[in-house]
Amino acid sequence: MTVPYAWSPSIVDLQIFRIGQLAIISVPAEFSTMSGRRTRDSITATLKAAGFPANTVTVIAGLTNDYADYVTTYEEYQIQRYEGASTIYGPHTLEAFIQEFNKLADALAKGTPAPKGPTPPNLLDKQLTFLPPVVFDHAPFGKSFGDVVVDADAQYKQGSSVKVTFIGANPRNNVKLEGTFLSVEMLQPDNNWKVVFTDSQWETKFEWKHTSLLLGESEVTITWDIPQTQAPGTYRIQYFGDAKSLDQKISSFTGKSTDFKVMTPKEYIKHKHGMPKSVNRILKKNWQSLYKNKYRKSMSIVNKKH
Repeated sequence: MTVPYAWSPSIVDLQIFRIGQLAIISVPAEFSTMSGRRTRDSITATLKAAGFPANTVTVIAGLTNDYADYVTTYEEYQIQRYEGASTIYGPHTLEAFIQEFNKLADALAKGTPAPKGPTPPNLLDKQLTFLPPVVFDHAPFGKSFGDVVVDADAQYKQGSSVKVTFIGANPRNNVKLEGTFLSVEMLQPDNNWKVVFTDSQWETKFEWKHTSLLLGESEVTITWDIPQTQAPGTYRIQYFGDAKSLDQKISSFTGKSTDFKVMTPKEYIKHKHGMPKSVNRILKKNWQSLYKNKYRKSMSIVNKKH
């Protein structure tokens, strides 16, 4: 249970946040229902006794910061069902958590610093991975990373989907923590582009696939499901990638679709099937002329017969 490092933490983080009369108890384990109730009751009493308002509300928020398995009551631990048997610090685990949370609650209510306690070990350099690394990325001959393979259409209606495919690179080169692999942007009146969607939203989808594992070639397809209420206007899709060369250097690149219009269904149908007024006028004039000539010809034949 200690190889390559301890399977369970011996130091865990405890926190309490306050938002007005709400106290959020951040627990690093899975508390049973009764354990949560006892913790809340004890912390609420401590906060009120130390100056919090009478309408103070406490809630349990887990899992936070760490994972220390389950926490059950002393009675639940004795039964040794799944949760009790997974309370790894023994039958008095809950009492230990309540004791330490009460110390934090008292310090929070009185506005006094709480002891930091010991620091958890940094195990990042001991992590094991069985996922093969990215070897390299390569763009097809005559192409560059970010080039558009399948572009957007000129117009779309609200409620439809846009799909754009780019020459891509392995997304594991840069997983974009706090960033995005894509953006949907809308053209503003001042001719600047405003990001309206990223890869963190349900309306977008980012798909990466190898087209040649041997050559390191791949493609990225970005899909935007246009909401029914999306504002009409001019949009574009951008792709943000990072490619690894044979010498293992990683470089960033971007790809852009052509601009496209988002329209209401009524505007879309009119634009898709309608004709410019000038064309309509010409067709109408030609039709009238054709009809008149045909009518005159038929009248002429009738007159001759008479």
